[in-house]
Amino acid sequence: MKKTLLVLAMGGYTDGFDLLIIAGVLGEVLKAFKPTQLETGLLVSTSFLGSIVGAIILGLVCDIMGRRKSYLISLILFIVGSLISATAQNYGALILGRLLVGLGIGGEIPSSTTLLTEISKKWVGLIFASWAIGALSATIIPFFVYPWRIALLLGVVPPLIAVALHRWIRESEVWLNSSRINNASKFTVNNASSIATLVTGLGQLVLTMVLASFAVYVPGYSMGTQLINWTLFAIGSVLTISALRRKHMLFFSYFLIGVLLVTYSVTGWFSAIVSVWFFSGLAFGFSFLYVGELRSATDRGTFNGFLFFMGRLGGAIGTFSYPLLRYELKEVLLATSLSLMVLSLILPFLEETRIEKVE
Repeated sequence: MKKTLLVLAMGGYTDGFDLLIIAGVLGEVLKAFKPTQLETGLLVSTSFLGSIVGAIILGLVCDIMGRRKSYLISLILFIVGSLISATAQNYGALILGRLLVGLGIGGEIPSSTTLLTEISKKWVGLIFASWAIGALSATIIPFFVYPWRIALLLGVVPPLIAVALHRWIRESEVWLNSSRINNASKFTVNNASSIATLVTGLGQLVLTMVLASFAVYVPGYSMGTQLINWTLFAIGSVLTISALRRKHMLFFSYFLIGVLLVTYSVTGWFSAIVSVWFFSGLAFGFSFLYVGELRSATDRGTFNGFLFFMGRLGGAIGTFSYPLLRYELKEVLLATSLSLMVLSLILPFLEETRIEKVE
């Protein structure tokens, strides 16, 4: 089990690193390729756009071919995309590399969280904790690694190691014994579960829209502040190891995030944004745990993919639109805060999960 956790954590680390490394090298990339403001927004959001597609496709692959194969495909996409990005000689090639990285990102978290939900669900938050460490590395490494191509090339290392150790991952017995293997027509839709998944997905969309924008464009912060942000996110993520009620934690985290964003937009109190990262870690970890417990083995990967799709859609919207809307940031944050608080008030009325067992 420890070996499986190690390999899956490498994927989570790669996801966070490869997604946000573009922010760390953005200044040098802008000097090299001199993109327009619109092209800059597209460059930063391309990996998010790729992950939108990857989440849907590889979420389905996760249910049809298995969790291990879907995860392996994601790792290979990381490697190829990072190599193309690091060696790109023009803007178009860089976009292609970032798109392939995005496809890998789209499949990694749905595959790993689905697998962990079925073999040891208390460790689902480990993926997001390792993701936070990868994101922090993407923030720090560009300060010490030059030129920017080397920084992008470092994104190849963890997935290469994970591919070499992929044999350590055991396939989920829950998936192997599921009805999907014997009769794909047994796929069913539970209306209550689907509504709960949709609401949770909307929360991911709005929250990721904010976090991605701040992580990519406003790391203005000092390196010490970044360390605090991602450490708090990781701590919040691993609290999924507890037996706390999923809906209660989601209500608690989303509502407080909304309050903190209102506080920041009105007062400019920077500590409010720092606190958002801790509760965001809670929200991410418990969202995937909640949806994973709602679904069955025949569609768990698909719906985890949908949840990730919604989050990355928000990330794409946020990173693309931030350069265009940065002068209306206060109004945007207020609208975002209201959306999160409304969603939090819906959560207590959604379907309960089965905490004791996955199936």
